[in-house]
Amino acid sequence: MGLSDIKKEFIAVRTARGIASRNLFEERAPGALRQAVLSALAEEAGKERMIDEEARRMMEAARSEIASGRVVNAIADGVNIEGRGTRDEGRGTGASPRSLTPHP
Repeated sequence: MGLSDIKKEFIAVRTARGIASRNLFEERAPGALRQAVLSALAEEAGKERMIDEEARRMMEAARSEIASGRVVNAIADGVNIEGRGTRDEGRGTGASPRSLTPHP
């Protein structure tokens, strides 16, 4: 049994004991509560893996855009990656002389 399995079992047992002590789950078969907790943990781990994979894909896409020079060229042209104008376009820099003076 690996370390991750030991951790998972520990969390499952602690969670099952907490649920049982609060009478939130009526266990009709031995080990049903533990199995339900392990199932919920596995489902959450799957969701986390999916989110991590999506973030990894987004980072790889960003790296390839940066490597191809699209990002640098877009910034130099005053256009962001989505093709819209930059933040400063038509609105100034956002820092007015009034906002730069300290308040009394």
